[in-house]
Amino acid sequence: MKRKTLTLVCLCLAVISCKVDDFKAAQSYQRVEFNVPDIPFYPDDEADTKSAINLNTSPLSFMWEVNDTVGIFPNHGSQVFFSMAKGVGTNSASFDGGGWALKESSSYYSYFPLVGRFYLDPRFVPVSFNGQKQSNASNPIKSARFYLASKGDSNDDGALTFNYNILNVILNVNCTLPAGVYTNLTLSVESNLFTTEGYFNLYSQTPAIVSTKKSSSVSLALNNLSLSADGTLPLYIMLAPVNLNGVTITVTVAESTGRKYVCTKVPSREYLAGKRYGLTCSSFTEYQAEYPDGVDSSDVDLGDDDEVITIK
Repeated sequence: MKRKTLTLVCLCLAVISCKVDDFKAAQSYQRVEFNVPDIPFYPDDEADTKSAINLNTSPLSFMWEVNDTVGIFPNHGSQVFFSMAKGVGTNSASFDGGGWALKESSSYYSYFPLVGRFYLDPRFVPVSFNGQKQSNASNPIKSARFYLASKGDSNDDGALTFNYNILNVILNVNCTLPAGVYTNLTLSVESNLFTTEGYFNLYSQTPAIVSTKKSSSVSLALNNLSLSADGTLPLYIMLAPVNLNGVTITVTVAESTGRKYVCTKVPSREYLAGKRYGLTCSSFTEYQAEYPDGVDSSDVDLGDDDEVITIK
């Protein structure tokens, strides 16, 4: 599997619990590397048979952005953070530790994105799948909730390498819709299956998301994503690993004029961490609101009694 490599330049030696004399004697890593794997794609059954739908089946690449920051914990002590220095929008980036160095005598664990708590317990790094947003399709996996974790491995050449594990699922919902401006995607099931809040243990040999709160739905706010003509809108929503094999999912896409487009899907697999799954909605039912004179569509909450129009 192809991996993306990032390099951290280690600066002067400094650890809060050590004396200055200890810094001089300590052996530090000359460089720190981060490997983020590409994300393989698994289409759904409909995508396998609908050749007219142009899906991007290539693996997705993780691309770093401005203000990205990684957290690093030693095996004993509090976390330090390394901020983006250069390499925005590329596969390779440099991070500045602001004077922190990593000693060869310690073990280290890294995660992303940084939780800004100096006394954060690495056994309970929080995750949330609330408040997801997508603004464009250029780097959709960074528009929502994306979680990485790894223990550092020492190399013979004096490098410390973090081979990140991707802890979340990427669900690629491809929606065939009429021209319009779209504002929201919601996935709903009958039971509380979707993790909305949880945590992972960074010190675990295989970090995994542990759910503390679940819901029957999860949403993705769309920043006015539009189609100028009938076409396919690729949407990306992040989930904690979940078994949806045989479960009916209601997919609802809201349009800026108040219309809602609804389809149902029944996946035939469990969704596993570190993978991107396709969910293709090529046939929707449209719920169209009728507004009294003087009432704007933004003031109306669509209910179950709206006019129903089926798109063929």
